[in-house]
Amino acid sequence: MNIKKWAVIVFSVYTIASFVCFICEEAMQTAMFGAFSYTATKGYTESNCEALESHLKLMEQVHRSSEVMINTIGMIAFVSYPAYRIYLKSNDGYIKSVKYKLEENCRP
Repeated sequence: MNIKKWAVIVFSVYTIASFVCFICEEAMQTAMFGAFSYTATKGYTESNCEALESHLKLMEQVHRSSEVMINTIGMIAFVSYPAYRIYLKSNDGYIKSVKYKLEENCRP
């Protein structure tokens, strides 16, 4: 194979890995926006608390899946990998803040 073919293959694999990380980041971000809507309400009702608790489980599931993808496939996208790792840490902090909101406002 010549250099051009290798370059196309390497660039294609890099692009796919980077796109996988991007989709994971978008999934975490979308879940974060949903949680923000629940926590921004003026009063916590029983139904709001149940919905937030259910949404928190979704956020944790998305985070775990994203963590696996970013820490495996994401390493191929070596330029963007550090940014996605930082985003994982940030998302983990947001999940902890949602747990705190649940504890403070929904659980006796």
